Amino acid sequence: MTYSSERLAFNQGSRLLFYTDGLTEVFKEDEEFGQDRLLQEFSNTPTQQADGILDALWVAIHGFSGGGPQEDDMTALVLCHLPPSAPAPHPHAEVTADPDSDCQTVQVAS
Repeated sequence: MTYSSERLAFNQGSRLLFYTDGLTEVFKEDEEFGQDRLLQEFSNTPTQQADGILDALWVAIHGFSGGGPQEDDMTALVLCHLPPSAPAPHPHAEVTADPDSDCQTVQVAS
C-alpha cells in the first residue's frame, strides 16, 4: 500500500471523530445505526470536551440498539481543538504550543 500525508487547518472549536465500523453497524432489528445518524449525533453534541462527546455517542448508540447484543467491536477517538485558556483535560497532561504554527502538543505522563 502507498500512503500520503496532508496537512490541514484544525481551527479552534473544531472536532474530529475517528471510529471503527462497529459504531455505524449497530443494529436494532434490521435497522442500522449508520454513518448519517452517527454524524448527526456527533454534530449535535453541544460539548467541546472529547469525553463528553464520546459519552453522548455511547448513550445514543445504546439507546438506538435498546442494549441488544452487537456483533462488532466499537472503538472511537475524538479530538477537539480547545482554546488556549482551556484547562488540560487530564491531570497529568501537559499542553505546549508550537511557536511556528497554530498547533498544540499534548503529552500525558503515565
